[in-house]
Order: sequence, then structure tokens, then C-alpha cells
Amino acid sequence: MSSSDSITLTNLIQNIQSPASNVLQQQQFNRLAERVPSLEYSSRYDLSYQVSAAIETRIRVTNERGVVQADSLGREMGRDLSGDPTIAAALRGQEDAQAQSDTMTVAVPLRKEGRIVGAVSLSQPLRDVAAVLADLRFRLLIAAGVALALSALVGWCWRAQSLALSAS
Repeated sequence: MSSSDSITLTNLIQNIQSPASNVLQQQQFNRLAERVPSLEYSSRYDLSYQVSAAIETRIRVTNERGVVQADSLGREMGRDLSGDPTIAAALRGQEDAQAQSDTMTVAVPLRKEGRIVGAVSLSQPLRDVAAVLADLRFRLLIAAGVALALSALVGWCWRAQSLALSAS
């Protein structure tokens, strides 16, 4: 891609939105698309940074060779990611997702006029998922404790009643 190429934000969002299962993220992308109807490729870093900061997602945009053209953290500009399995799949026209340690990464092809001109990669920390799971574990533990206490109480009452009946 050259700096004279124009990528519409709507096209970028449509490529990102299908694998982005988080409804809140999709709503944020839609609101952003309404505010910024088109995007010049030269301002891709600024947009990537703004979107990433708003939703805690790292966004990287590569060209057709897998070289990073925009990175929301600004750390990998110019780095060749063509060996990354998710980027490689996206450059072949496939959507791909991988979970590694505490991060989920999704990559989708970036198309312009039906041709793959790059890939967009989103990396989302899984700490929110871990927090929800920890909360669910805590609630399950509390529910199990309450169930155990109630069953002990019912058992004790039943036993006391059967002893009282046998004594009379």
C-alpha cells in the first residue's frame, strides 16, 4: 500500500467486526465509524492508537507482505510479521484466532477492491475473562457452601424429628 491509497474506516471495521465477538467492542467501532467516515492511510497510526486506547486492544495493520504499517503501541513499526500464524492466515484470506497465555489474538484480511492489501491484527488481554471466571468460581463456592449448610440443616431436622417420633 502506498500513502496515497485511501482506506475507508467502514471497510476496516467490517473486516475487524466479524471476529470481534465482544458486543461492546463492536458498538465502540460503530460509534467511531459514524464520527470518522473515511480514513487516509497516512493517519492510520493515530486512529489505531485511539481505538486501541478506548478498548484496551492492541491493533496492528500490516501490508500485503506482512510488514507492520501501524501499531497501536508503536513498538513494531516496520517489523515483518509474515511468520506469525494468524497474520499469515489473514494474508491468505482467512480469519484466524489464537489464545496464548493471557492474550487472545485475531487477524483478518484487509481488502481493497476485492484484493488483499494487508491484515489487521487485534490482541485483547484475557484479564477480563479471568476476572469473570474468578467471580464465577467464588459464587459457585458460596452456593456450594449454602447448599451444604442447608442440606445439613434439613438432615439434622429430619433426624431430630425421627428420633422424637421413635421416643414417643
